[in-house]
Amino acid sequence: MNKVIFLLFSSALILFSCKQAEKNKTVNVSGQKKTLLVILAHPDDEFFISPLLSKYNNENIYWVVAANGDLGTREFANIPAGDSLKNVRRKEALCTAEKLKINAPIFLNYGDGQINVWENFYPIREKIDSLYNLIKPDAIITWGPEGGYGHPDHRMIGNITTEVFQAKPSNEKCQLFYYAFPKSAVKSFTSFKTEGGEWLITSMLPTENNYLTYRIPYSNKDLELGLQALYCNKSQFSPDEVEEIFTLVSVSDSIYLKPYHTTNKIKYDIFE
Repeated sequence: MNKVIFLLFSSALILFSCKQAEKNKTVNVSGQKKTLLVILAHPDDEFFISPLLSKYNNENIYWVVAANGDLGTREFANIPAGDSLKNVRRKEALCTAEKLKINAPIFLNYGDGQINVWENFYPIREKIDSLYNLIKPDAIITWGPEGGYGHPDHRMIGNITTEVFQAKPSNEKCQLFYYAFPKSAVKSFTSFKTEGGEWLITSMLPTENNYLTYRIPYSNKDLELGLQALYCNKSQFSPDEVEEIFTLVSVSDSIYLKPYHTTNKIKYDIFE
């Protein structure tokens, strides 16, 4: 019964998201829209790939937010942990999707830290599997094994997504990608002026460039939309931090991804 309810709920969310985003989409040159499924842990995780999301917003993009961010307090925001912060961050995620012109996020509504709780593993896996079967993506992006900067929620949602993916028949036309911070970008930074910026750049766990064979270029417009989307997250980043933190994205002219199926050939399109 719970699975049936979840499938009906997911279908309603997806239909609503499609209607909200349809006015912003155009058919690609092949006449067939591709479908990208993005599965991340928290509201604001998407900023690392926001120019990519803008680049592909003429396709069907579904963004799953597993945890609600209810424990992500910042002193400057003065919002207490719990329902107050959860509600604020939900609105911020909706703002982000609107700025990037993608479908409204699908919220799984787990609390921060609850993705790593044993009794939640299988329910989360079942929900992601149901969404996979319902959406039938051409490509998936999630966190890699390092979780960006080691966050347990990031690592676990990436692990669960990978488990679902590798249980599917290998002849399905779907690619799995992990976001990764390229090691070549680390040397571009010395120190940041803001507390959030300094913490993030010193915490990022980079990946050697030769593993990152998908390098997705983006336009200046995509970069600007990504920056505007990051400004939606007012509970997490001060205005000064937004500008500084976003240099983690803009340091390169591409978003670097590690494919599940390794390749030595450099590619520039996630649907290639």
